[in-house]
Amino acid sequence: MDDLTAFQFREWEAYNAIEPIDDVNRIECHLASIAMLITDIMSALYSKGGSKKTKLTDFIIDWESIFTGEVGPTQSTSEMKSILIAMAKAQNKAVSKNSKNRKGGENPDVKRKRHKV
Repeated sequence: MDDLTAFQFREWEAYNAIEPIDDVNRIECHLASIAMLITDIMSALYSKGGSKKTKLTDFIIDWESIFTGEVGPTQSTSEMKSILIAMAKAQNKAVSKNSKNRKGGENPDVKRKRHKV
């Protein structure tokens, strides 16, 4: 700051007014909205029995509580393990179902054009 002239400082102020340098919250909101969108799409496609819509606040990190040590409830390792096992079972079931539907290694849902050689 000591090396900046008054003109350079005013330039930085003008630039900061247009495109804030320290606007971390805006970036976090953009990233959270992308994560929310992906989660909602994936849950709508792959969840059974309807999907619960997520909120933007589900994806924004609460830095205040992290710095004060007031972190909310966390999952135990056994809870994480059971969730991952359930996901693996569902994936294995889907893969085995698809492999039974295939004839000659081709997916019947995909129509392929045969080109004359």
